[in-house]
Amino acid sequence: MTHATWLDGSDVLARASRHWGWMMAFGIISLLAGVAVLAWPGRTLIVVAVLFGIQLVVTGIFRFVAAFASEDLTGGTRVLLAVLGVLSLIIGLYAVRHVLVTLLALALLLGIYWIVNGAVELFMALLTLVVVLSVWLLVLGLMEITLAIRARSAGRRIQDRELNPV
Repeated sequence: MTHATWLDGSDVLARASRHWGWMMAFGIISLLAGVAVLAWPGRTLIVVAVLFGIQLVVTGIFRFVAAFASEDLTGGTRVLLAVLGVLSLIIGLYAVRHVLVTLLALALLLGIYWIVNGAVELFMALLTLVVVLSVWLLVLGLMEITLAIRARSAGRRIQDRELNPV
């Protein structure tokens, strides 16, 4: 039987704090990349496109070698890795050769990423709104129940005084 485990805020914060170094490194790299793009916008774009192409070439080589060097792969997996490696190598060489097309493709992919990221953040914001709404309804419900009990109690006291005047 499986059941979902819910993490409270302190658990999430504790887990994230164990990896603060990765978050710091990502922040520093992002900051440096932002400075580089501001300082050399044209050159930076060319470098990014070329680095992207080189990454694809290197990935293609490693995938192709892994397809035949690994002993625990099935034939189908080997073929898929080899095809993926060749495809990555071809796309990488094309990206290095045609930098402007690569920049256009990267801009398109970045735009798609930002749209999807925005949709996910919007969805998460709506989930947060649902949690806030549910907590508000719980508090409101408890307050109404308390008010009802106190009103009933006050009504009974008034009835008792009217029936039994002192």
